[in-house]
Amino acid sequence: MTKEHRWTIGSIEDLIAHIEVDGRQTMHVPKWMLPRGAREGDVLAVRHEVTAEHSVLKIEVDESGGKGARER
Repeated sequence: MTKEHRWTIGSIEDLIAHIEVDGRQTMHVPKWMLPRGAREGDVLAVRHEVTAEHSVLKIEVDESGGKGARER
């Protein structure tokens, strides 16, 4: 099963990123999980694939220009 999510980076402090998930909840993730160069205010496109054997996250900066996306 694969699900898609939108994460918005609220802040990055030391080695922890504060993330808003789908506009509903917040969580903390280690900075090393983010794409290189991700910064506060970026919107991330997240695909979560789950099988009986594994759980895989693919996290990319959403360059589409949507709300909160990185300014050009």
